[in-house]
Amino acid sequence: VEQNRIKEASEYVEKILAKIKGLIINAEIFSGYVEMLYYGSLINIILDNREKAEGYLKSLEEVSSQFNEDWITNYLKASKSRFEEKFGELKEAIELMREARDAFSRSGYKLLAAQLSYELARMYHKNEEWEKSSAAIEDALSIFDKLNCTPFVEKCLRLKEMLNA
Repeated sequence: VEQNRIKEASEYVEKILAKIKGLIINAEIFSGYVEMLYYGSLINIILDNREKAEGYLKSLEEVSSQFNEDWITNYLKASKSRFEEKFGELKEAIELMREARDAFSRSGYKLLAAQLSYELARMYHKNEEWEKSSAAIEDALSIFDKLNCTPFVEKCLRLKEMLNA
């Protein structure tokens, strides 16, 4: 997805989910399943495939209600946020993304929290909330820099430059 190979990413997600369906589920496979549902929804949101994105969201909602685990609920919130940003209400998208980001951050999922901070910065900017946008991009940049995630640092710097223009 980060390399703009969206169709390949979509095919990959579908292939992985098909493989998982035939496996005996353990904790590692289950977490991968939840992540693939999340990425499947994001990819289809990017592709403007609302129906398919809704299908992934529905699957995430079912898993979330079945297992009632915070980490699954937060993947669901992040996914719903991107869906709302694309097809619904930006203010709702911002709230969902902020909740997911804060929860992942409290749980120690630093890289994911930084990715969601980046997305939140974009959304705040769209909503003309300049200070919040700047703070969110600084949060993301700080974490990516500490984790030595060069591609994400560069992505943040590009967004920061765009936001300051």
